[in-house]
Amino acid sequence: MTNFNCYPAVFLIVKIWYNVGTTRIIYGMEVHEPQNPEALNHFEQQHVPKIEVDFVGEIIRVRVEIDNPMQPVHYLDWIELYVDDEAYDKVEFEPEDQAIAEFDVAKDAKSLKAISNCHLHGAWQTKLTL
Repeated sequence: MTNFNCYPAVFLIVKIWYNVGTTRIIYGMEVHEPQNPEALNHFEQQHVPKIEVDFVGEIIRVRVEIDNPMQPVHYLDWIELYVDDEAYDKVEFEPEDQAIAEFDVAKDAKSLKAISNCHLHGAWQTKLTL
């Protein structure tokens, strides 16, 4: 008979707390918002989506961009756009891509929300009322 000695495994879990404004649970995921959307700190600048809009005829051209390093060790997985609180479209990225997504939305939209996901630092959102 073989005697197997079992030794307890010890795991060290380190959670880094970032200085962010609020964290909410949206659609089952933890989503961060900046402390002050008008004055993002350096960490927030690399994660919080920036929404730009251009009204073109019957559509609103939406550009979402994040100034993330986009390297294999730190990159954004995706950007998802919500129009009037409904999921609209999602763009996925690889580490070598630029974190830019463009969408065409109907001109009667009242609000936009962009959520981006950093594979290291989680999901971040920005809202814009039109």
